Amino acid sequence: SLPLVTITDECVLVQTQDPMHMDLLLGQITGKRFVTQKIGPTSILIEQDKIGETIQLAEKLNLIVRLVR
Repeated sequence: SLPLVTITDECVLVQTQDPMHMDLLLGQITGKRFVTQKIGPTSILIEQDKIGETIQLAEKLNLIVRLVR
């Protein structure tokens, strides 16, 4: 059997440099169905249509947002 590889443009990677910052962000978005998958202590995948709301929440936490396309 061959390994399965999924490529999608339906989600967005959100990364932080510090796991504590990710914990703060996750504390704000938990229960809001933003996260599609937690990849590690500093990385999550979110729904594509939740980018704006995620940026607003990050800014409220005084986190600097850098968008990379």
